[in-house]
Amino acid sequence: MTQAMCASFKVELGRALHDFTATTGHAFKIALYKAAATLGATTTVYSVTNEVGDTGSYAAGGLALTNVTPTSSGTTAMITFGVSPQWTGVTFTDCTQALIYNTNGGQNRAVAVLDLGGNQAVTAGTFTINLPTVTPTTALLRLL
Repeated sequence: MTQAMCASFKVELGRALHDFTATTGHAFKIALYKAAATLGATTTVYSVTNEVGDTGSYAAGGLALTNVTPTSSGTTAMITFGVSPQWTGVTFTDCTQALIYNTNGGQNRAVAVLDLGGNQAVTAGTFTINLPTVTPTTALLRLL
């Protein structure tokens, strides 16, 4: 697994297939994966293969994200989402990565793969992915 902005996403931006606008944009989700998943820059679509199992508030496909209209600072465009994704009452022992994807038109196009910093284990608890501050050097997605 390699944390990356998916190459297909970069191409699809040029084809206007992703709209992150807050109130009128596409729907994006984030799904959690086990270490056995082979996600990285070459990931093109969401898949259930090696996704963590349904538990607590987590269900296949993951959680809907809240769009925040993209901004820029200097020459860097910044894309992020609203509230940090959080699941409650979950139990899993092998979660190492996450996939952000665009559900528009049922295409489930991959946007980015996140490395969760090693194996994450939770027992009947709350799991949160803390989204970074929106700056030119820390925003979740940055186009330089």
